[in-house]
Amino acid sequence: MLDCPARSSPISPAPYRGGGEFRGFWKPEKPVFGDFGEFRGVGMSTATCPSCGDRFDQDAPWKKTCTPCWKLSKRAEHVELLELREEVRELRDAFAEVRAADLPPDMLARLIRLCHPDKHGDSEAATVATQWLLARREART
Repeated sequence: MLDCPARSSPISPAPYRGGGEFRGFWKPEKPVFGDFGEFRGVGMSTATCPSCGDRFDQDAPWKKTCTPCWKLSKRAEHVELLELREEVRELRDAFAEVRAADLPPDMLARLIRLCHPDKHGDSEAATVATQWLLARREART
């Protein structure tokens, strides 16, 4: 058996600095990524989830629900988003069909001339029809 000197590990463990050093509760002398003191050493409180009533560890003040309920709410939001996207797609298709069935400009002008109230003795039906056709012409432009 050869007598080999003990190799040192390229990554040496950090010296023990008291409780919680593996969680980063102690402040380094020269922080690498900045001083995140507001997040270090803050104890977790126990909160009750308003959705299911279970108790959970609230490690941040903005956390209001437990993780399973939060995931369910996000899943429900995603499903709702997909349904809304499908509804928008259907409405676009329906709108495209309506636009395709719209009156061509030359036919619209012809209908306005044909049903003008002056040609029908100022009848109420001719007035209403002409107003509707004129509104369609205005909406187009």
